[in-house]
Amino acid sequence: FGQAVLCPADFTAEAIARQRWPLLPRGRLATWRGVVYAELANRATLGRIDPHSLRAVKSLEHWCDELAKIPLVFHPGTQWLYGYSHDVLGRVLEMAAQQPLEALLRRYIFHPLNMVDTSFAVPPGKRDRLAVMFVRTEEGGVQSAEGVVPRSAWVSGRESPIHAGGGGVEEVAGGLVSTCRDYMHFCNMLARRGELDGVRVLESRTVELLSSDLLPRVLGRRGVWCDGSPGFGFGAFGFVALEHLHLDAAWRLGEYGVVSAAGIACTIDPAKELVMLS
Repeated sequence: FGQAVLCPADFTAEAIARQRWPLLPRGRLATWRGVVYAELANRATLGRIDPHSLRAVKSLEHWCDELAKIPLVFHPGTQWLYGYSHDVLGRVLEMAAQQPLEALLRRYIFHPLNMVDTSFAVPPGKRDRLAVMFVRTEEGGVQSAEGVVPRSAWVSGRESPIHAGGGGVEEVAGGLVSTCRDYMHFCNMLARRGELDGVRVLESRTVELLSSDLLPRVLGRRGVWCDGSPGFGFGAFGFVALEHLHLDAAWRLGEYGVVSAAGIACTIDPAKELVMLS
């Protein structure tokens, strides 16, 4: 991404210009670096259903190389907009450790936390436990977003070849698949500041970084809110509840969490070491 260029959404506001600031990892943690959702989803899907296509993107490395060719939508450090930043960070980890992302996650997260049902694909022996994801129709009903379970994009042999940290490189495919039990282990580890059942997975200061609002630090100003919602900042893990006149009374200061594309949400109250999955 060292040669990324800026291209405004209307293509007329200003001439294409080289980025002002480098795309540093901390900026990617807060997703403020100008890399937003681009027209790579179809090519990522081809990597899964038609890997022999010349347009198919078939690995995280390939996907990042193609993403780097797409102009930024704003200068880094000037705005916040959710996008592909966490997916790119997965590739940064691969390069730093010289190991595939899945191997790193298994070694440093899944195995220590006994997350036995978490991976990028469900093996055949566990296929009958996989739930189908549904979406609402325009008529108000619901329908499967991915067809029957045997054709699910999370079944081994049909999964996305792009193992991405954010999990959104396709429209309805990619990312980790897990269980409530495993997810609760992960969230309880965060609620207990990096340790669970006597096993330390993260340093306390790392959890503090994950759960803090990074927007003022990386943007250099206050008053920038997650999705324009006053009282909600954004950090490496997700949204963070902050002191604000209009913050919903149901939220406690310091609570943080994330909502996934499938609608599953987790909220963590570090003061009470309380976790809620919904």
